[in-house]
Amino acid sequence: MSCKKDKDTAVDGNNGITFLKVGTAYTYNYSGATVTSAVEQEAGKDTFLIRNYSQTIDTIFPSVYYSLKDGNFSRSIRLRDPSSYVLVCKFNQPVGTTWNVTDEYGRASVLTIDSVNAKVNTGKGLITDAIKVRKVTGNYTSFDYYSPTTGYIGQGSVGTSAPIQLTDYTISSVSPTGVAYPITFGNFPFTKIGNEWTFEESTASGKDNVTRSIDNKVGKSNIYKVKVTRESQPDIFTFEYWYEDHGRLMVYEDGENVLQADVVYIDESISKVGDGWVSKTKNGTVLLSRITNLSALQTTDWGQLQSEEIEIKNRDGLLVKDYWNKDKGNLLTTGDISRVLINSNARVSKF
Repeated sequence: MSCKKDKDTAVDGNNGITFLKVGTAYTYNYSGATVTSAVEQEAGKDTFLIRNYSQTIDTIFPSVYYSLKDGNFSRSIRLRDPSSYVLVCKFNQPVGTTWNVTDEYGRASVLTIDSVNAKVNTGKGLITDAIKVRKVTGNYTSFDYYSPTTGYIGQGSVGTSAPIQLTDYTISSVSPTGVAYPITFGNFPFTKIGNEWTFEESTASGKDNVTRSIDNKVGKSNIYKVKVTRESQPDIFTFEYWYEDHGRLMVYEDGENVLQADVVYIDESISKVGDGWVSKTKNGTVLLSRITNLSALQTTDWGQLQSEEIEIKNRDGLLVKDYWNKDKGNLLTTGDISRVLINSNARVSKF
């Protein structure tokens, strides 16, 4: 069933909402630059992983999760954290429906359905079933368009001065399976009780040695409790918690829970250059990470080691580059903070 041809009503439930399928792809004009998006993976019931790529724009999220439940369309930077989902469109509600959201940066907005069955011109022709959503953030007002059959259209028609315009798209024919996607709680070669890493850390404040040691597991789970100590303050320590989730190393801190963990590294066997993720620190800083090299060679005390290079940025630009070896773990960090691995008992596989 498609949207009714009535300016004040929209469809009920998820009937007619057909765009969220693995293989659906989009191309957008983003203020003169090109951004491509693809629905890459079904990550759970009614939830999908979206990859975003751009050669020139550093501020787009490399990946997000889209969820569609009872006509409510939401996005999140964390798959499993229900509190992180931002409700961006309601497909089954009438004009005038209003709701409040807080985005990933902590900005509060009021969203309202301005119209349904709106017409929006794209590079692939006219879309006639769009939901026009007005967003008011402080004194700033913007509009986004979502179609139940096409997905996110942008902020206006092709040929206008709208910042985001849909120029091309392909809707997949692959039907969702509704599969579950539980945490795997597996192991990386370097996640073993007793393994430790000591880094020489250099910042604007000076140098210090920082040690991370895997003390034990949390209960019977495969979540590793990692003690973090500084040579300058040996009696003061904190804890991190590491676990594996479908090839991703997830980390959270004291005061957070397993669902609030963020990705810090993805096994190179399931990655490609340009893949990335978004994370949020405990103090609310949003970081954008992208894989820029899968085979960067690093000279270490353990010989030449191949590593995955990850660029980590905030909204102002590049902060650091992180280098991970699949056996040894984190080898090096360069940039605003420099960390060089000077001692570790994590073993490197012999070939």
